[in-house]
Amino acid sequence: MLVFLTTDADVTPAYLKKSCRKQRRFSFNMISVDGDTSPSDTMIFMANGLAKNDIVTGKSALAGVFQQALNQVCIYLAKAICP
Repeated sequence: MLVFLTTDADVTPAYLKKSCRKQRRFSFNMISVDGDTSPSDTMIFMANGLAKNDIVTGKSALAGVFQQALNQVCIYLAKAICP
């Protein structure tokens, strides 16, 4: 599985990494095609900051909104893999 996500939100690299780790427990890590997890599963998430929003960190007011949006996207994609 290869997952490539992009956003124009201004997000710190540390929070981007944390939010990705948080969501995978109930999205991509829930997928089992043959009963095993694959050692080559990869998720790449890039943020370029072009939206000019207030920077999203773990302590910012936008952190919860960003996490919720990321969760929804990843759950949708995980379900699309195994309908």
